[in-house]
Amino acid sequence: MVAPMLKKKKASGPYTDTLSAVSLGARLDVSPRTVRRWKQGAGIPPRYRAVLDMQDGQCGALDPAWQGWRFKNGYLISDNGMQISLGEILAMPITLQLVRALQREL
Repeated sequence: MVAPMLKKKKASGPYTDTLSAVSLGARLDVSPRTVRRWKQGAGIPPRYRAVLDMQDGQCGALDPAWQGWRFKNGYLISDNGMQISLGEILAMPITLQLVRALQREL
């Protein structure tokens, strides 16, 4: 009895489904042939997926605690959609000092 041939499961995901091998290879500085092998196999290796996520502004690629957060148009955007500008982030220490001073007065 001959064993049935198993078909390779093609990789799928936001990058392998939407980008061509040429454009994905250009973004990662690898050959399109390498990308085609990834698409036919287990998918994009984690370190390359992290590079793509960072290029797309996803903060979870930097640290899992920031999963769902992203950068877009100069804003840090939380996982629930709140936008924070660079100016607001830089003003945070001063704002906290003011809040603490007001709390001491109460």
